[in-house]
Amino acid sequence: MWPHGDLTSEERDRISDLIEGSIGEGSVFHDTHKVYAQGIGPETIKVPSDFLDRLTRICNRGTDPYIAYCLSPIDVFIGKAVAKREKDRVFCQELLRHGYVNPSTALVLCDKLPPGVDISRVKATIRRWAKDVDLPVGP
Repeated sequence: MWPHGDLTSEERDRISDLIEGSIGEGSVFHDTHKVYAQGIGPETIKVPSDFLDRLTRICNRGTDPYIAYCLSPIDVFIGKAVAKREKDRVFCQELLRHGYVNPSTALVLCDKLPPGVDISRVKATIRRWAKDVDLPVGP
């Protein structure tokens, strides 16, 4: 189980402290379940412009009356490739290794990243991660 997740909300300013206090790092939830979440803003993660088309809607008894929308694995992967943090490398390589992300598809989606992102650097990171897990990557 991955020990950390990021959450945001349309009411980010109001609920950020609630997220951090109730399920954040060092909370009772974290101590009990060994996982935690951080409240973030949409400006924190850089993903392809069409990420909304790939969101997964989660609404069930456990979320009622709220609805959660989760980024697709490929958008999480690309966002982490943009951030290029060492702590994300192993996670991203496991997404590749287990087939949750196709590196060639990720490379194509990189062209939809927001202005200011060094797309060639992100693509090089993705190619390196794929190579490290012995996956072929297109041009």
